[in-house]
Amino acid sequence: ADATGIGIGVMGRFDYNLSDKLAITANPGYIYHLSKSVSGVDVSTAELLLTAGARFFVTPEIDVHGMTGLNLWSVKVGDASESESRIPLIVGGGYNMASGLVIGANFMIPNLLLTETGEDMQFGIMATVGYTIGI
Repeated sequence: ADATGIGIGVMGRFDYNLSDKLAITANPGYIYHLSKSVSGVDVSTAELLLTAGARFFVTPEIDVHGMTGLNLWSVKVGDASESESRIPLIVGGGYNMASGLVIGANFMIPNLLLTETGEDMQFGIMATVGYTIGI
């Protein structure tokens, strides 16, 4: 949104392989959007994401994925703050290197419940870099 800055955060991903081509995934994360001054008032937002979904491996290195779940969203405007629960949709893909490094890109709609909140459609593009640890 025009009222917030770029988001920086951390996300975990826990996969359970159903086959060589398909995995179910759980993805907890936290994203903090840098403060931005709007009409002289500082505005910042944060998101606590608790999502689950599936990953389909097109090749052993390339996956496409989708997830949904819960987005606990908070906004701070000056000294006032507010929070609410949202249902996000995240779709994207990743390149999984043999070294364990994972580079991904995602399209995110942070709130599918637009009719309940009355807000305009918002979306974001996320670039991710991660490392796979086998347990």
